[in-house]
Amino acid sequence: MAGCAAGPNYRPPKTAAPANWSEAQLGGTTNAPVQVVAWWKTFNDPELTSLIERAVKANYDLRIAEAQLLQARALRAGAAWNLGPTIDAAGSYTDAKRARNAQTSTLTKPHTDLYDAHFDASWEIDIFGSLRRQLEQATALYGSVEENRRAVLISVLSEVALNYVNIRGFQYRLDVARKNIKAQQEALDLTRTRYDAGLTSALDVKQAQSLLATTQAQLPGLDTSFKQTVHQLGVLLGQQPGALLEELAADAPIPSTPPTVPVGLPSDLLRRRPDVRAAERQLAAATANIGVQAAELFPKLTLLGTGGFQSLSASDWFVPGGKYWSAGPTVTWRLLDFGRIRAQVKAANAQQQQAFAFYEKTVLTAFQDVEDARRIATRSRWPINSTKKGWAIFSPCSPRSGRSIRMKINSPPVRRPSRPIWSHSTKHWAVAGRINRPRRETANEGFTHDKLRNQNNAKAHANGGPDARHRRRMGLPAPCR
Repeated sequence: MAGCAAGPNYRPPKTAAPANWSEAQLGGTTNAPVQVVAWWKTFNDPELTSLIERAVKANYDLRIAEAQLLQARALRAGAAWNLGPTIDAAGSYTDAKRARNAQTSTLTKPHTDLYDAHFDASWEIDIFGSLRRQLEQATALYGSVEENRRAVLISVLSEVALNYVNIRGFQYRLDVARKNIKAQQEALDLTRTRYDAGLTSALDVKQAQSLLATTQAQLPGLDTSFKQTVHQLGVLLGQQPGALLEELAADAPIPSTPPTVPVGLPSDLLRRRPDVRAAERQLAAATANIGVQAAELFPKLTLLGTGGFQSLSASDWFVPGGKYWSAGPTVTWRLLDFGRIRAQVKAANAQQQQAFAFYEKTVLTAFQDVEDARRIATRSRWPINSTKKGWAIFSPCSPRSGRSIRMKINSPPVRRPSRPIWSHSTKHWAVAGRINRPRRETANEGFTHDKLRNQNNAKAHANGGPDARHRRRMGLPAPCR
């Protein structure tokens, strides 16, 4: 009987996966097999662990996914019950009176009562596999919903961890901004003192004021981003947006990344990613649906049976003389509906082609996600190695493809001569220098201006440039040694 099932039998698609990833294992990533564990505990942050545990219990997206899983499970159970017989019970009472002109015999009573109680049974013999294909389709859809729930769980866990890390990052940036404001305020006071003494120009005061105002303007934006992230984290935990503000108000360090991140092999990814597995289950359901539609082209055999008791009076209703029954097979065939059935079969085949294309796209997207994540994990460790050589990599002057910009760490400020100004203290015209940031150079130029920089530094110190004490008070970098 299994060989008579209409439609194609499903076979999992064979997707060619690369033997290895496109780049070498750098940045702490390894090809070690991935163990499904509580990965958030590797950050060694009790607050993060507590937030994730609460999110698993109260997140509304997870509740919706679990309800959808229960629905799919119930639908699969209903499809399994369709393979067995159905039995219905019925009871009725009829009070009938015939018209006098409709009576065929004078012996017929014009007024009768009929009491009836019976059972109806039916059983469709699944010769051509329609019911089995329906069960196969429901099972595949249940597997897809289950994988979707796993995908939602992974997404919720990652969103909680990401928002928590962002919160700690905003706290760190706010602390740095406040310290910069304090240092820049002291630098502004020193610049004003030097201006009153005629040792600097009004432009330097304006620049110090502008720098301070720019840093102060960053505080509202950082504070807003901090609170928005806390609000989003509260919603992920199924709480009011502001419920976690007090809990996360105290500053804490940003969780450190684990030393190694196992990513496994590309072939393992197809068996591990829930989105890939859900897409594969969708393809299986679409294949089974072809059999469901194709089975309508064949006749259906159903066994019917009825048995019960009838009587004209309630007193002798359930007696042996009131028994009746009937049983027999029934064949139904949609003879004049073949055009509509064939159209439905073609639509089911097109749906399977869509599901297969979506599966292949999901596989490629999964490979891309891992490659991109490995690239980020690899390059995020560059500053650790590069700053030891005296280069700032991840900064506003970070190297990029093409005409990238680089800057040497601990470069001294350059005092460039400006136009002559009037000194109120000496009552003479003088040329005063102004402190600028280090000159930025393109990657193609290299450091071809080192000699000019040293000459400018010498002029700056000869013109009364700030000494080491003033440098510390003004927040200026120390000169290169």
